[in-house]
Amino acid sequence: MKHHGTSLHSLFILLFMYGLSNGFECDFHATMIRSVEKEGFHKELRSLVEIVTTKSTEKLRDCQVAIEENLPSSFYVDPDQLNNLGAYGKVVACANETVDVEKPQFTSPPLKVYVYSSLNTTGNLLVANLVLPIHLRYHKPRAGGGYEVVKISKPRLFLRCPRRLDCPKQGTMVFPCYRCSLNKCSWLEFSFKTNMDPLKVTVPVGDLNHKLIIQLLTFLVTIGGSIYIFSTLASKIPHL
Repeated sequence: MKHHGTSLHSLFILLFMYGLSNGFECDFHATMIRSVEKEGFHKELRSLVEIVTTKSTEKLRDCQVAIEENLPSSFYVDPDQLNNLGAYGKVVACANETVDVEKPQFTSPPLKVYVYSSLNTTGNLLVANLVLPIHLRYHKPRAGGGYEVVKISKPRLFLRCPRRLDCPKQGTMVFPCYRCSLNKCSWLEFSFKTNMDPLKVTVPVGDLNHKLIIQLLTFLVTIGGSIYIFSTLASKIPHL
């Protein structure tokens, strides 16, 4: 009977230690510093991810992070631009759907974009700097014009490692392993703290009161340009 009690005690210790070893892999905390850089209609959405662990970072050294940005209809990404920047490794991002870069805001849907990055290690700190070029769409004009405040919601943060992490409390999601890849992987989702939720961007809105003036100017410029082109072509025709 005593031997049986000793066995149960040993089993309890083993289970306790096993739990600690599993918890070790997920024993870290994430923060994200967010900002929108550059002026005008062409901006950069920056996210600095910092992961702190009280243990060794060795198991996380070759991991990748990804964030899922849910952009409102006021913004779009240019797939050609992302492809060009991705070829040089400057930006690793991909939209999950076809993007019409010509549409105005009031006829455009929201957009989901995945941004990827490797992790740089400094002591017990792992850092990833994610950059996404974003562009503002034309907003529907209104009487008086002015500005509209557009909000970019908090993204979702994911982690994927070559060696599977045992984090039973973390949710998982399947999406492309890398930029626009057809191969899909399972990613662990982690909560994080951020400095801004949501981000706010001010967008200029046209004034409907100027509509008649703009139409008149457009008409005059079009007529003037047509007359200039016609006269230039006419001057090159030999006189009979």
